Amino acid sequence: MNPVTVPTVNVSIHEKRAVGILADEICGAARFPIFRNMTRSIFLIIIPILLFILYLHQKRSAPICVVSTIFNDYDDPPDLPNDDRIKYIMYTDRPIMDKRWISVTTPYWKREQYGYKNSIGNTKHEAMMKSKFYKLFAWSLPETFDCRTILYIDAQVIIANATNLYERILALNPDGKMFMQLHQHNRDVSVELVAAKQQVRYVRDGVENQTRHYFNDYRFPYKTQPLFLGGMFIYDPRVTDFHRMFRCVYRECQLWSYEDQISFPFCIWLEKVNIVHMRDMCTRVFGNAPKLSQELGMPICIRGYHKKLPM
Repeated sequence: MNPVTVPTVNVSIHEKRAVGILADEICGAARFPIFRNMTRSIFLIIIPILLFILYLHQKRSAPICVVSTIFNDYDDPPDLPNDDRIKYIMYTDRPIMDKRWISVTTPYWKREQYGYKNSIGNTKHEAMMKSKFYKLFAWSLPETFDCRTILYIDAQVIIANATNLYERILALNPDGKMFMQLHQHNRDVSVELVAAKQQVRYVRDGVENQTRHYFNDYRFPYKTQPLFLGGMFIYDPRVTDFHRMFRCVYRECQLWSYEDQISFPFCIWLEKVNIVHMRDMCTRVFGNAPKLSQELGMPICIRGYHKKLPM
């Protein structure tokens, strides 16, 4: 019987390695396919679960932020409940003695001046325009980056014995929304104009020319657009539609008059922003039934100014 001769083949070292790696993968897949599939399945299941847990943690841990402003020692901080779940931020030019409030004195307002007649540097009412900046741009500032909801409240607002503020705001389901208090006396911008003309600073500022410009040049349908109180509102700081509207209001205040209660309805209409109308923020947000204001002549929980603005 003649022996079988096996032909020899010259194989390079790289080919041997390639064949060896391929053989190992084939043998491994053949021997333990269940482990490979199980590992893949575990990753496909665990990663989405971890991401969802992270999302829920972020949603629970992101605080509700209350923002207010005080400049030139004009007011005192609003008296609101001490709650670790609420982050109180006061943009100011002086330290705030109330330890519930985080005092921020960084002059962020410098970045949004457009060179108009009421821009800071061109007006004697600089404190008012600084306050309006923080009122309208708090969503863009570092102190609010972890805030899921912002409640802005004027320092002039006096609210006694607010109860369950955190729970009441969450109950509104504020994600993606903005809530504003309907004006309970003036029905639209035309009526607000009559009231604004009773104050010398607005007359000097050309508030009548401002509203005429809206009516005639923009065809602003003021009779169908509600009037809001600008002293407090709640919003989701992540919504870009609100950012455009706030920027519009601040631009109009610099260009025309300080009266943002006239600019708000115009900019809400111009930017096509949806606002949730509230007739009684006092009860729904602060747990206090509105009381008649002798100074303002309307039943709301804003009881007027602590101090008077310079005329």
